[in-house]
Amino acid sequence: MNTNDRFVELWTDYLEGELSEQQIIVLHELLEQDSRLLQVALKSYQLHRMLGLLVGPGSSEQFIHATMKRIPLESEPFITKVLARIDTVSGQSGKKANRSIESLGWIVAAAASLVFLSWFLWDQRFASTFTRSSPQAMVTDSDVRFENTARSKFLGEFSPAVGSAVSKDREYVLTSGSIQIRFSSGAEAIIDAPAVFQVISSERLRLSIGSCSVYAPKGAEGFIVDTPNSKIVDRGTRFAVSVSETAKTEVHVVEGAADIYNRSGSEPGIRLVGKEARSIDGERDFDSVKTAFSPHLFRSQLADRVVSYQATVASSPGGGAEDLTSIQVQRGGVLCDYKASDLIGCDLTWFCIEEILFDNTNMPFRHLASKGMELQNRAEALSDLALNTGAINPGGATEPIRSDPRVDSSDPELPGTPGFAIRFRNPIMNRPGPDIVFFEIQDLPGAPDGDSFHVIPMKYREGLKPLTIKAYDLTLTSPESLKLASFYLHSYRTAVSSLEAFSNGASETVAKPSTGNNYRALAVGIDLSMMGYQEGESIQELFFQDSLDDRKHVDPVLILGLP
Repeated sequence: MNTNDRFVELWTDYLEGELSEQQIIVLHELLEQDSRLLQVALKSYQLHRMLGLLVGPGSSEQFIHATMKRIPLESEPFITKVLARIDTVSGQSGKKANRSIESLGWIVAAAASLVFLSWFLWDQRFASTFTRSSPQAMVTDSDVRFENTARSKFLGEFSPAVGSAVSKDREYVLTSGSIQIRFSSGAEAIIDAPAVFQVISSERLRLSIGSCSVYAPKGAEGFIVDTPNSKIVDRGTRFAVSVSETAKTEVHVVEGAADIYNRSGSEPGIRLVGKEARSIDGERDFDSVKTAFSPHLFRSQLADRVVSYQATVASSPGGGAEDLTSIQVQRGGVLCDYKASDLIGCDLTWFCIEEILFDNTNMPFRHLASKGMELQNRAEALSDLALNTGAINPGGATEPIRSDPRVDSSDPELPGTPGFAIRFRNPIMNRPGPDIVFFEIQDLPGAPDGDSFHVIPMKYREGLKPLTIKAYDLTLTSPESLKLASFYLHSYRTAVSSLEAFSNGASETVAKPSTGNNYRALAVGIDLSMMGYQEGESIQELFFQDSLDDRKHVDPVLILGLP
């Protein structure tokens, strides 16, 4: 199967939501090898999202007509046949016509979306210029950079590194999370997923779908945001722009002023000042109406989160991150830098896995990761600063317990609670933003967002609740998630039902992974306020459980409190 055929097969499965994790990795590689493949994917993705509205309420043959005419391809025979079919259906009367339109919607959506792929596969003019081995270089604009990212994911590529240059005139598809872009003019834009956007110049941004917040300080006046039906020109302000899949645009000015023009700028503009908002419908006709001002649409900063971390590099072959040296966390909107020595460590006080899970596996669970053949004191697996040692694969529950966990194995009739408990060496005070940083190891074919887990109070009281972490701040696709140095894995011969069993149980050392570089250290911040703790309140103990949402369990290697 050639590259074109493989791409079409994988991309079709992706649009239908049927792609496995391994196939996603292969698709990423294909898109990285040739930028033209990426452009085809971007166009197809936009159209697929747009046509997804066909099956929803309010679908109509008029919308189908308008959508099909937007397909920028030489596919007239195909479009003519589809539109002819729609005309036939439109000519029917009553409920029969409505049912036919409804049933036709998914056919049109699928066929129109795949027209891109068919054109790509069979257009000989494109095929003649296709070169598998020489990907095109992106033209970057050093005046425009990715200032920050927050759990961002881009279609067909990894999240960009903080500080990297934005590719000029390239269409980006942000599928989740948020990004902050800084322009040399001084303007800043925060874009929230899902969004499709392009950077045109150091003073111009094009937003095709999605929402963005723009701050243009003094000296950056004149910054422009283009949408499918309008042009917004900053006059020294903060404003938010939202563009729907049907090209409806809303502009909300928080302070200062902004002028709105039609797409060509041929008509007089409309001046908006602070706390005013306008809605513009249609792509061609500039139809602007007043709408209710919503200040919450403007974002002044990205969410609090773990931003990055640094570690020592192992001297062994292959190198890789080993011991944490520092970490950057945004807390209450402020970026804080901490040395590892200033962070608050913890001690493992309980470890237990459900015996039924242990018995149902073909081989004993691996519960210990260590730098060497053995860890002298296994209870210190979470106490050191090493990112490649840990107490991994703990027990869990699909729903977090809502009563005090039992961390006692003295009575065989009363088994302990599956999971693990820690005690911080100093109290952790609840402050704005993350209070605790949780690291886990993840292999490349593993969960892209990290293994989910529950965080549970050791002592419940009124107002407290468990917290389930489903996505990490730094994931497998984050450039800030470092490759790890090699380590050993240890399998236990019997189920681990207590800290004593974890510390002293018979184990078998598994050979080192061929290279630790197949693993990454992921990180997520835990905000005690999300568990019901009051600001200024201190805690010293916490309980954790895997969420049992898949066959893989969470693999904690380091848990630290922020001072």
